[in-house]
Amino acid sequence: MTDAFSGRTAPDRRRRRAGRFRAPLVRIAFLALTVSAWGPGGAPSAAADGTAADRQSIEDAYMKVALYYNPGLAREEAANIVRSILYYSSPQMFNVDPRLVVAVIAVESRFRPGAVSPKGAIGLGQLMPATARGMGITNPYNIQQNVYGTVRYLREQYNRWLYHDKPLDYALAAYNAGPEAVEKHRGIPPYRETIEYVKKVKRLYRLFKYGT
Repeated sequence: MTDAFSGRTAPDRRRRRAGRFRAPLVRIAFLALTVSAWGPGGAPSAAADGTAADRQSIEDAYMKVALYYNPGLAREEAANIVRSILYYSSPQMFNVDPRLVVAVIAVESRFRPGAVSPKGAIGLGQLMPATARGMGITNPYNIQQNVYGTVRYLREQYNRWLYHDKPLDYALAAYNAGPEAVEKHRGIPPYRETIEYVKKVKRLYRLFKYGT
């Protein structure tokens, strides 16, 4: 998959490209993280933190990122994805930084709900069928179910490696290569794909979080 942040392009080309996409991507770094009453796939609840304008500003910013990666998304689909991310990432659900979820989905599928990998991983978060079934997911192509599984699995892997020296790195490696591989190698497995995957997700997450 082509990654705009891979660092493989010449510095002057990076600067030109940055002007084209940095604004919509970095925008979410400056928005509130906690939106406590988003209904998956539905409109924000009146009980959510902040004003309606604040909630709409948050949704719009995340939608710009989704539509940047997948311009073919219908706005209704993009809104469904964003609301599901914000809902399942909230403290009332799995308490995961939604900017991390966005970074994972961007790297995994470029926000394509129907994406299928050569190994059979499905949907936005590229869930393997067995992993999806283990979380009670009946249709991994369904946006809400797939986002639920993506956020839940990220939280589970982070909790699993919470007391290690690099829990985020290990969680991302486990998301890509499986927790057994991380256990076996006592850290990030020496697989080129997994090493690059961890770097890509963290690079995007850093951009979304800090704007750099």
